[in-house]
Amino acid sequence: MTEEQQKEQFSIAYVRAVAAAARVNIYRMDVDADSIDIGFSVKSVAGRPQSPKLDAQLKCVTELAGNDTMFRYVLKAKNYNELVGDHYTPKILVVVLVPPSPADWLIQSPDCLSLHRCGYWTSLQSWPPSDNTASVTIDLPRTQIFSPAALRTLLPVGGAI
Repeated sequence: MTEEQQKEQFSIAYVRAVAAAARVNIYRMDVDADSIDIGFSVKSVAGRPQSPKLDAQLKCVTELAGNDTMFRYVLKAKNYNELVGDHYTPKILVVVLVPPSPADWLIQSPDCLSLHRCGYWTSLQSWPPSDNTASVTIDLPRTQIFSPAALRTLLPVGGAI
């Protein structure tokens, strides 16, 4: 497995762990043709808007530049343009930050399983399309940690959580 494949698998494991803790279902696309790696849904409840869903593009990096409030992330223009604007199912970007050495990504003991570092999310819904052909640099707020509470808040109202 290449390091890029390892990062991809770790980011999937990270968001799956968050979703499990949030009691949120996950679905996967057979083909990533729309910059969507994973989706989230909650059980519908009669009398509420039905089938709330959220789609996500996942990235995994060993370093993020930035300042005290924001990280800067360089996203491929193709992914950027597929994430911006309104969609029937809202889309977010989740960037998982891991230590430089894969040996430090996960620590396990009889008392604890710890995935090291953190995932951050952002929505590009209100961002304009870009004419860039290579990449677009975006800001990831340090406060927007991809956590069970954040995932529950991000899913549209209507489901049973």
